[in-house]
Amino acid sequence: MKKYFTKKNILVINHSSVFGGATQSLLIYIQNNLNYFNFTCITPKGSSSRIFNENNIKTFTAKGFCQFNNNNFGFYQGWRWFIILREIFLFIYNFFYFAKLRFYKKKFDLIILNDLTLLPLTFILKFFFRCKVISYVRSKQNKFNKLRSSFQEYLINNNIDKLIYIDKDVKSTVSNKIIVKSEILYNSFYLPKKKPKYKKKKQLNIGFVGNFTNSKGIEILIAVIKKLRYQKNIFFYIVGPIPQKPNLFETILKLTGIRENYYYLLKENEKKICKNSKFLGFSYKLDNFYNNINLLIFPSYVSAAGRPILEAGLYGIPSLITLFKKDKNDIIKNNYNGLYVKNNSVNDLLKKILYLKKNPNFLEKISNNALNYSKEKFDINKNKKKFRKILNDTIHI
Repeated sequence: MKKYFTKKNILVINHSSVFGGATQSLLIYIQNNLNYFNFTCITPKGSSSRIFNENNIKTFTAKGFCQFNNNNFGFYQGWRWFIILREIFLFIYNFFYFAKLRFYKKKFDLIILNDLTLLPLTFILKFFFRCKVISYVRSKQNKFNKLRSSFQEYLINNNIDKLIYIDKDVKSTVSNKIIVKSEILYNSFYLPKKKPKYKKKKQLNIGFVGNFTNSKGIEILIAVIKKLRYQKNIFFYIVGPIPQKPNLFETILKLTGIRENYYYLLKENEKKICKNSKFLGFSYKLDNFYNNINLLIFPSYVSAAGRPILEAGLYGIPSLITLFKKDKNDIIKNNYNGLYVKNNSVNDLLKKILYLKKNPNFLEKISNNALNYSKEKFDINKNKKKFRKILNDTIHI
């Protein structure tokens, strides 16, 4: 005799209009639990909303969400404090947005925030929906400013029912004054359709995946491509939304140092770097990309492993990851499934690339390790049940 159950209604709030690693990670978990929950997603209009809709997930769009950034990279300082004015405007807008949603839509059993930056929304969400709230913590947190950290601690302890950390390194940066229950749930992926087999190639094909934002180390990437443009058998494939020519607003953000636009940097170097590189534009279906590269670089300033590193590992591709001197990482183990590179160092990144080019046997070894480690940690078929349990347990706290 079949057992019947009523699906719980989950509201998911995604923070970014641009479809990136955080959004894709959430999407995969949702796709693998559609038989158990009714998901409703709200996201700023853009590539994120388009892809949610393409995957037949009930999606609403908003102009944006009030956020509070206390991440290691991007926290408020200097001119960035003026961003608070935008957050105040968005808080007022969000109040009326969710009031309307509450009036027209049924209640929710649980709300998921796709990043901790969405914390200010919890005042509104708890007021209108009075249900449990889970928040992902996807970035290392800044613990050096006591006032900001205290504000963050207050919001978490009073408005969040459970935290989901994407790895141990992120968890280690969150204050020990936070008393909320938590889980570590690694970002997960579909295994490649064909089991990857290592093939020695004469050419070292290096890949980069990411949005062209301040934190991704774009200047480092371009500098490395330029310096290696005369090296034989080294080629770069770059995946990410190519920036458009900046408008007046973006120019002001660039001049104040709030947000960089890399249009002119790419144009300036286009003739110099095009011989050994190909910019592929935006794509979230990367099977062909990963099958064509044998090394991934992640020159980010945030001293952490991004989603592309995890995904590349499932294709047997090791990574070069930039870290601060004292940092370690539980996703990439140095000289095992990748190599550590000094943060913000063009020369050290060049040195590691050339070392791997000259030592193909070592490259093969860490490639095989990358595949085995990633299959163990990041296979969605292993992790989807844990995600489901976290949601059910939180609903019934």
